[in-house]
Amino acid sequence: MKYRALRSTLRLRQAPNVIRRALGHPDWLRENIVLLRRRRAEEASAFDVGDYAEFFCREREAVTRLLGCSDEAYELAEAAFWAPELPSAPWAPEPSLNPGASWDSRSSLRHLVSAITRILRPRVMVETGVARGFTTAVALRAMEDNGHGHLYSVDLPALQFRSDDVVGHAVPEALTHRWTLRVGPSRSVLPTLVREVSPIDIFLHDADHTYPSQLEEYETAWPQLRSGGVLLSDDVCNVAFIDFARSVGVRPILIATASEPNAVGAITKP
Repeated sequence: MKYRALRSTLRLRQAPNVIRRALGHPDWLRENIVLLRRRRAEEASAFDVGDYAEFFCREREAVTRLLGCSDEAYELAEAAFWAPELPSAPWAPEPSLNPGASWDSRSSLRHLVSAITRILRPRVMVETGVARGFTTAVALRAMEDNGHGHLYSVDLPALQFRSDDVVGHAVPEALTHRWTLRVGPSRSVLPTLVREVSPIDIFLHDADHTYPSQLEEYETAWPQLRSGGVLLSDDVCNVAFIDFARSVGVRPILIATASEPNAVGAITKP
C-alpha cells in the first residue's frame, strides 16, 4: 500500500510537467505518442536473442576484435574504469521511484563504452538516449582521462519529467566542458547533428528500442562514421541490428548473457 501511495503521489507531481511540455513542445508530444505506439506494437513480437548465439562473445573479445587491440590494452582500459555515483534527488520520494531510474544503462554497456573510448581515443562521439546519464558520464570521464574528445548527445525526455531534473543528472559538472546536449526527437535532431560533427568515431544508440527507430538511427549515423569507427547499440531486442549489419556487409558482435533478454550490439566500419 505504501508503494502504491508513493507512485500515486509521484504521478500527481508529474502531471503539471506533462501539461507544460505538451503545450510548449507539441512536436515532442507527437513523438512520444509515436514511440509509445511502436513499443506496444512490438510487445507482441517474438524475439529470442539466443537464436543469434553465433554472434555472441565476451566483452574482452568484443573490444579486441572491434579495435584490433591487444588483451593488455583492454586490461589497462578496464583497470581505469570509473562510474559516477548518482547525486541525491530531493524530488524523489524514495530511491525506487527516482525518475528515469528504469532507463539507467546496464553495467556491461558502461564497461564496454569506457574501454572502447579509452582505447580508440575518439575525437567525436555521438549518442542517442541520455536519461540520468550514467553511460554519458563514463564516456566523458574516459575522454577527460585521454585529454581528448567531445561527446554530443540527443535525448527526448519523457513528458512527465522536467529535462533539468532527469537528463544528465549523473554527469559531474567537471566533465560538462566535453559535452553538448541537444534535446528533442532523434529523427529531427540526429540527421543535422551527425552532418555537423562528421566524421564520427563512435556512435551509440540507446534511445527508443523498436525496430523502426533503431534502424533509422543506424542508417542516419553510418554514413558519417569514419572508417575504423564503432557503432554500438544497447538493447538489441529485435532484428534491426542484425538486419543492418548484414545490409552493410559487416558481421555483428553481440555481448549477451543467458540472464538477459537482449544484448549490446557492436560493429566496426570497414
